[in-house]
Amino acid sequence: MSLTDSVQNKQPGVITCKAAVAWGPGKPMVIEEVELSPPQSMEIRVKVVCTSLCRSDVTAWLSQAQASIYPRIFGHEASGIVESVGEGVTEFVEGDHVLTLFTGECMSCRHCTSGKSNICQVLGLKRDGVMHGDQKTRFSIKGKPVYHYCAVSSFSEYTVVHSGCAVKVWVLLGRLQISLKDQRWSFLVLGL
Repeated sequence: MSLTDSVQNKQPGVITCKAAVAWGPGKPMVIEEVELSPPQSMEIRVKVVCTSLCRSDVTAWLSQAQASIYPRIFGHEASGIVESVGEGVTEFVEGDHVLTLFTGECMSCRHCTSGKSNICQVLGLKRDGVMHGDQKTRFSIKGKPVYHYCAVSSFSEYTVVHSGCAVKVWVLLGRLQISLKDQRWSFLVLGL
């Protein structure tokens, strides 16, 4: 199913897009056609508009520590536009502009409700190559799983993230405004 078919039917389906896939530690990333499943419960699918290369991506890519978690799509910092939303998502709608977060906030665990920490116990840093909810991947090539990095994988035209791992942004009159959830202490430095 193409992206156009999915959007016209208003029910998200599997889409095909391009991604930079790493096939092993330190091996060159290759632009591949990948299949991306629709967002599951509490997830959103995002059209990646901008991503960045962080030293964390390079370090993990070169490291032999997780050699079994390949093929893999790196990238954990991105801005994009919500393409579709999964069941239960209320804070985002199609067309929302978002920033992805590699450390999310569930807003209900002990740390999120403490007002003292932003190290979520539920949506914390994810390095095992799968999603927070069902512990599966959303990417595949010819039916074989392609693993995530930090549950974001922004080196792709589209990605799926947990809704707690994104924040909505608006651009009004040339100024960026960031919608922060209650008690969220996330600070972002952006050059406009």
